[in-house]
Amino acid sequence: MASRLKTWTAEELGSATLNAEFDNIYTGTVDRTAGRWGANDDIPVVFGTSQDAYLEWDTTQTNDALMLGLSGSRTLIVCEVADMGTNFGLTNRTNPSVLVHSSDATTVADYIEIYHDQTDGVVNVGTGAIKFSRAGSLVGTLSTTGFLIQGTGPYYFGYTDDYYALNQFSLRGAYTIDGGAGAAFYSDSVITAYAANNAYGLWLANTIVEAASGTHALLAGLAITAPVITPGVATVTNTASLYISAAPTATVTGGNYSLFIDAGTIRYDATVQTTVGAAGAGDALPATPTGYFIINLSGTDFVVPYYAQA
Repeated sequence: MASRLKTWTAEELGSATLNAEFDNIYTGTVDRTAGRWGANDDIPVVFGTSQDAYLEWDTTQTNDALMLGLSGSRTLIVCEVADMGTNFGLTNRTNPSVLVHSSDATTVADYIEIYHDQTDGVVNVGTGAIKFSRAGSLVGTLSTTGFLIQGTGPYYFGYTDDYYALNQFSLRGAYTIDGGAGAAFYSDSVITAYAANNAYGLWLANTIVEAASGTHALLAGLAITAPVITPGVATVTNTASLYISAAPTATVTGGNYSLFIDAGTIRYDATVQTTVGAAGAGDALPATPTGYFIINLSGTDFVVPYYAQA
């Protein structure tokens, strides 16, 4: 860039005069037509005494784009005009970062930041939580205590379609287990019980409201549909719609149970047979059972004999 001092006396400073003088002190190409003033393609507008930031319309991209190049702190701060004199005390970033500050300049950590750490994309806040909203309604909050999903749903993980819009929470999609036993949903939480209160690994306490008309064949707190087993080359020993591995082994004043039905009538619709001497086609039972299993009714243990099938 040339160094030149020009003075005018009784001259009209028109666009032609100014453009000619600008050409003398600027080595790049500048667009100064039709009332515009700016750089042409691939000519940066430079900011800072040490040329710390560059802004240009770049044509080396697959599609032309406006590019902002940052050096020094590598930080682009968006804030109120009145706060531009505030020292937000930010450290130099390793990667270019965009920070948006709140209008409360007295709390310099009131910002949200986005950048890529050369491995993953990162969204960070200086203080507070990260909230997600849709059409002005809060749908989720991410904080140091976890992720809270808010609203009434429906919520989808893995897949969506019209059918799953009928569900408040849906988990679906193809998943391949990579080594060891696995599941579509797994919980391994460590729960510390509150004094004099119950604690559960999974608690279902829904309220189901009947429709205004029609017939509900079944309303249930928990429904288990038999899994579809796709045949392969592996050997399968057993399958089950519900499997309980064992009873707990805690020190208790009552009992440790694999299945605890506290109240209500139990209905069993699987195939049953009666013995000879009554209606039915079952064989007479042997005099000696194969063994017994224990069932607890209202706090009292009973033994129920079982027999090998003939």
